[in-house]
Amino acid sequence: MKDLNNRERENIRKTWKVLAPNIHEFAVTFYSNLHTMDPALVPTFDSDLDINKQADKALYSLGFIVASLDNFLVANEGIKKKLNSVFSDHKQIKKPDKDKVIKAFLMALKSTVRQTWNNEIAISWYRLLSLITLIAMEGKIEFEAQLI
Repeated sequence: MKDLNNRERENIRKTWKVLAPNIHEFAVTFYSNLHTMDPALVPTFDSDLDINKQADKALYSLGFIVASLDNFLVANEGIKKKLNSVFSDHKQIKKPDKDKVIKAFLMALKSTVRQTWNNEIAISWYRLLSLITLIAMEGKIEFEAQLI
């Protein structure tokens, strides 16, 4: 799979500016979407505080990934560590479930960023989610050579 192009990176950064301050709304919507698709994939939250803690982890992890967009090759190991931390809270999610998780994520993102959302944004985030899934699963990403 090829690395993100400049337009995709810019689309992700633009929507991240809207998503980050609304991460708790996003987390609730994401887990609700995922529960609707497959209740077995959603961890049990004992309180609203637990889901807010999960949202804070998402904010930190996604923030790191968005900040690393221009240096995926360099940040590869750091991204793996972040994803391993996230996946350790979601042991019930297996490789065949990735499409459900990506769909729930994109639906929650669309709901959260509202006016910013369009097909180009959707494709950019889908590509990013596919890339980070590939990184987490030790797949191969084809990086374009950067010309200086």
